[in-house]
Amino acid sequence: MGPVSSSAVRLIGLLLTIGVSSGSVVLAQLRMTDKGPTFQSVQQIASIVGSDSDAAVVVSQAIAGLLEPKGTRTVTVFESQVLASWLPVVPGVEFVRMGDAEVKSHYAGCGRYLWLSVNRTNDRLEVTVGEGNKCGGAGQGMPFKRTPAGWVRDFSGLGSGFAGGGSHCECR
Repeated sequence: MGPVSSSAVRLIGLLLTIGVSSGSVVLAQLRMTDKGPTFQSVQQIASIVGSDSDAAVVVSQAIAGLLEPKGTRTVTVFESQVLASWLPVVPGVEFVRMGDAEVKSHYAGCGRYLWLSVNRTNDRLEVTVGEGNKCGGAGQGMPFKRTPAGWVRDFSGLGSGFAGGGSHCECR
Protein backbone atom coordinates (compact mmCIF):
# COMPACT_ATOMS: atom_id res chain seq x y z
CA MET A 1 0.00 0.00 0.00
CA GLY A 2 1.41 3.40 -0.96
CA PRO A 3 1.10 6.71 0.87
CA VAL A 4 -2.39 7.98 1.57
CA SER A 5 -3.14 11.13 -0.43
CA SER A 6 -4.47 14.20 1.37
CA SER A 7 -7.73 14.01 -0.63
CA ALA A 8 -8.13 10.36 0.39
CA VAL A 9 -7.52 11.31 4.03
CA ARG A 10 -10.21 14.02 3.79
CA LEU A 11 -12.64 11.59 2.18
CA ILE A 12 -11.93 8.94 4.81
CA GLY A 13 -12.41 11.55 7.54
CA LEU A 14 -15.76 12.48 6.02
CA LEU A 15 -16.78 8.83 5.76
CA LEU A 16 -15.72 8.22 9.36
CA THR A 17 -17.77 11.22 10.47
CA ILE A 18 -20.79 9.97 8.53
CA GLY A 19 -20.26 6.42 9.80
CA VAL A 20 -19.96 7.51 13.41
CA SER A 21 -22.98 9.79 13.11
CA SER A 22 -25.13 7.11 11.52
CA GLY A 23 -23.84 4.32 13.74
CA SER A 24 -22.68 2.25 10.77
CA VAL A 25 -19.23 0.78 10.31
CA VAL A 26 -17.51 2.43 7.37
CA LEU A 27 -14.03 0.91 7.52
CA ALA A 28 -13.16 -2.60 8.59
CA GLN A 29 -11.00 -2.76 11.69
CA LEU A 30 -8.77 -5.58 12.85
CA ARG A 31 -10.17 -7.57 15.74
CA MET A 32 -8.25 -10.49 17.25
CA THR A 33 -11.37 -12.27 18.54
CA ASP A 34 -15.09 -11.91 17.88
CA LYS A 35 -15.59 -9.91 21.07
CA GLY A 36 -12.14 -8.34 21.46
CA PRO A 37 -11.26 -4.69 20.95
CA THR A 38 -10.83 -3.26 17.48
CA PHE A 39 -7.64 -1.62 16.28
CA GLN A 40 -7.51 1.53 14.16
CA SER A 41 -6.44 1.14 10.52
CA VAL A 42 -3.73 3.04 8.64
CA GLN A 43 -6.47 5.12 6.98
CA GLN A 44 -8.13 5.96 10.28
CA ILE A 45 -4.85 6.96 11.92
CA ALA A 46 -3.86 9.16 8.96
CA SER A 47 -7.32 10.76 9.01
CA ILE A 48 -7.15 11.49 12.74
CA VAL A 49 -3.64 12.93 12.55
CA GLY A 50 -4.32 14.84 9.32
CA SER A 51 -2.14 13.18 6.69
CA ASP A 52 0.05 10.18 5.96
CA SER A 53 3.22 12.25 6.39
CA ASP A 54 2.07 13.66 9.75
CA ALA A 55 1.11 10.16 10.89
CA ALA A 56 4.60 8.93 9.94
CA VAL A 57 6.16 11.58 12.21
CA VAL A 58 4.05 10.96 15.32
CA VAL A 59 3.77 7.17 15.01
CA SER A 60 7.51 6.79 14.45
CA GLN A 61 8.33 8.92 17.50
CA ALA A 62 5.79 7.13 19.69
CA ILE A 63 7.02 3.65 18.71
CA ALA A 64 10.66 4.64 19.17
CA GLY A 65 9.80 6.09 22.60
CA LEU A 66 8.35 2.76 23.74
CA LEU A 67 11.02 0.49 22.26
CA GLU A 68 14.37 2.25 22.61
CA PRO A 69 15.38 1.10 26.10
CA LYS A 70 14.51 -2.57 25.58
CA GLY A 71 17.45 -4.02 23.58
CA THR A 72 17.70 -6.47 20.68
CA ARG A 73 14.47 -8.14 19.59
CA THR A 74 11.82 -8.66 16.93
CA VAL A 75 8.63 -6.59 17.13
CA THR A 76 5.46 -7.65 15.30
CA VAL A 77 3.11 -4.95 13.95
CA PHE A 78 -0.11 -5.09 11.90
CA GLU A 79 0.26 -4.24 8.20
CA SER A 80 -3.25 -2.81 8.34
CA GLN A 81 -2.27 -0.46 11.17
CA VAL A 82 1.32 0.64 10.52
CA LEU A 83 2.86 1.47 7.15
CA ALA A 84 6.50 0.47 6.67
CA SER A 85 7.32 4.17 6.19
CA TRP A 86 5.95 4.92 9.68
CA LEU A 87 8.36 2.56 11.44
CA PRO A 88 11.34 4.16 13.18
CA VAL A 89 14.91 2.96 13.02
CA VAL A 90 15.57 1.60 16.51
CA PRO A 91 18.97 -0.01 17.10
CA GLY A 92 18.57 -3.71 17.87
CA VAL A 93 14.91 -3.86 16.78
CA GLU A 94 13.68 -5.73 13.73
CA PHE A 95 10.08 -5.02 12.75
CA VAL A 96 7.93 -7.74 11.20
CA ARG A 97 4.74 -6.53 9.54
CA MET A 98 2.02 -9.20 9.41
CA GLY A 99 -1.25 -9.32 7.54
CA ASP A 100 -4.47 -9.57 9.55
CA ALA A 101 -4.79 -13.37 9.19
CA GLU A 102 -1.13 -13.89 10.16
CA VAL A 103 -1.36 -11.63 13.20
CA LYS A 104 -4.54 -13.39 14.39
CA SER A 105 -2.71 -16.71 14.22
CA HIS A 106 0.30 -15.15 15.97
CA TYR A 107 -2.05 -13.84 18.67
CA ALA A 108 -3.76 -17.24 19.09
CA GLY A 109 -0.32 -18.82 19.62
CA CYS A 110 0.51 -16.35 22.43
CA GLY A 111 2.70 -14.22 20.16
CA ARG A 112 3.54 -10.68 21.18
CA TYR A 113 2.52 -7.74 19.00
CA LEU A 114 2.62 -3.95 19.05
CA TRP A 115 -0.55 -1.89 18.53
CA LEU A 116 -1.50 1.79 18.30
CA SER A 117 -4.36 4.01 19.31
CA VAL A 118 -4.53 7.65 18.21
CA ASN A 119 -6.88 10.23 19.71
CA ARG A 120 -7.12 13.89 18.80
CA THR A 121 -8.78 16.87 20.43
CA ASN A 122 -8.30 20.04 18.37
CA ASP A 123 -4.54 20.75 18.32
CA ARG A 124 -3.65 18.00 20.83
CA LEU A 125 -2.89 14.41 19.95
CA GLU A 126 -2.27 11.35 22.13
CA VAL A 127 -0.53 8.40 20.46
CA THR A 128 -0.74 5.29 22.62
CA VAL A 129 1.60 2.42 21.82
CA GLY A 130 1.12 -0.92 23.53
CA GLU A 131 2.91 -4.22 23.32
CA GLY A 132 1.79 -7.56 24.65
CA ASN A 133 -0.03 -10.79 23.91
CA LYS A 134 -3.51 -12.11 24.64
CA CYS A 135 -2.65 -12.43 28.35
CA GLY A 136 -1.55 -8.88 28.99
CA GLY A 137 0.69 -6.06 27.97
CA ALA A 138 2.05 -2.65 28.72
CA GLY A 139 2.42 0.63 26.93
CA GLN A 140 2.49 4.37 27.06
CA GLY A 141 0.72 7.37 25.65
CA MET A 142 2.76 10.14 24.09
CA PRO A 143 1.24 13.62 23.82
CA PHE A 144 1.80 15.85 20.78
CA LYS A 145 0.69 19.39 19.98
CA ARG A 146 0.08 21.05 16.63
CA THR A 147 2.40 23.98 15.88
CA PRO A 148 2.91 26.00 12.68
CA ALA A 149 5.78 23.57 11.96
CA GLY A 150 3.52 20.48 12.40
CA TRP A 151 3.07 17.97 15.21
CA VAL A 152 5.72 18.09 17.95
CA ARG A 153 6.11 16.21 21.23
CA ASP A 154 4.32 18.01 24.06
CA PHE A 155 6.54 18.01 27.14
CA SER A 156 4.28 20.39 29.09
CA GLY A 157 2.50 17.59 30.93
CA LEU A 158 2.67 13.93 31.66
CA GLY A 159 1.97 11.18 29.18
CA SER A 160 0.05 8.11 30.23
CA GLY A 161 0.97 4.48 30.78
CA PHE A 162 -0.61 1.13 31.48
CA ALA A 163 0.29 -2.47 32.33
CA GLY A 164 -1.78 -5.52 33.05
CA GLY A 165 -2.09 -9.25 32.77
CA GLY A 166 -3.59 -12.28 34.40
CA SER A 167 -2.36 -15.41 36.11
CA HIS A 168 -5.06 -17.50 34.40
CA CYS A 169 -3.48 -17.28 30.97
CA GLU A 170 -1.93 -20.22 29.16
CA CYS A 171 0.82 -18.06 27.61
CA ARG A 172 4.11 -18.34 29.47
